Amino acid sequence: MSLSQALIGEVVPTRQRGHFQGYLAAVATASSAFGPVAGGYLTEHFGWRSIFLVNAPLGLAAIFLTFRLQSRPVARREGWRFDTLGLVLLIAVVVPVLLALQLLERPHAAELAGAGALFVFSALATVALVRWEGGQAASLLPIALLRQKTVWMSNLLVVFHGAALTSLVAFIPLFLRVRHGASASESGFLLLPITVGIGAGSIFTGRMVTRTGRTLAFPSYGLIGATVFLLIFAWESPTLSLMPTAVLLGAASLCMGTVMSVVQVTVQGAAGTKLLGAGAAAVQLSRSVGAALGTALFGVVVFAILFWVNPDAGALFGRVVDAGPAALDTLSASARNAFVAELGDAFRAAFIMVGVFTTCGAVLAWSIPSRRI
Repeated sequence: MSLSQALIGEVVPTRQRGHFQGYLAAVATASSAFGPVAGGYLTEHFGWRSIFLVNAPLGLAAIFLTFRLQSRPVARREGWRFDTLGLVLLIAVVVPVLLALQLLERPHAAELAGAGALFVFSALATVALVRWEGGQAASLLPIALLRQKTVWMSNLLVVFHGAALTSLVAFIPLFLRVRHGASASESGFLLLPITVGIGAGSIFTGRMVTRTGRTLAFPSYGLIGATVFLLIFAWESPTLSLMPTAVLLGAASLCMGTVMSVVQVTVQGAAGTKLLGAGAAAVQLSRSVGAALGTALFGVVVFAILFWVNPDAGALFGRVVDAGPAALDTLSASARNAFVAELGDAFRAAFIMVGVFTTCGAVLAWSIPSRRI
């Protein structure tokens, strides 16, 4: 993903980049949302192992397309060495945070102590990473680039965007299966509005950036719209039928499609030709970190609220996550209805948190100084 973004930055003039970055953003984000659609269908009809077979033809097609790229001479820098220690320290920053968030899903004293220790370890690793990267000629993280206000704020915007989008894609199918009794394939197909919305929003935004030269204006207003739709959905989610759910998620996704192409164009403009690849990679790293943190926090909120209200409901939801809705088959009708109501309230709080993610993204979009190309 980083290479494809950097290649567009190399061969396309600055004013035209928005157009092509919009296509790439549409492909990347829409494919992330389409995956559960295909996965749900394959799981239901051919078994869960079949989903791994999808990678074979796609991988072969990608290899074929890679060899069709025109080769260009590259002047390798003398004395360049891969920043292995920087990679190890980066892993030491990210992985403990994700493990700590997983422990927080079970609010017991031992888990809380373990989570606290992991957070401390991650903080110490962050200090070590920043100190190490600042003294490297070929650092894994471009510290000098990340110090620019436009760049670090753009990447933080992508963190919140990735957290909002991926947590929705990860948990909406489970919510629909438990709350509405949808099958695996039906839950997947109900993600299509997200796929269509993200793709249409990305392509439209890319075209408008090329036409107008404006960049951050689109996510500035788009994320406000996404927040409004998400908060409406969050508040009404326990009682919404499937059609209003699809409409609200599609509208929110259309608004969220205004982000990725704009951020890539903005960061690449700030990075310049020498740091083009580093800038593109930083955006992808931020998106991945946001996706991981968003899904982890979503799970923490749902589990925490269920355990707070009813520890038995929290334990039951853990079995639902592991075994699917079949874990509810042994419950009486009244117990099942009570659990579904408690779960609806917990998901409402988590969906509100997703709205908070997009709100933070909107604040950042309005604050980034570079707004035209």
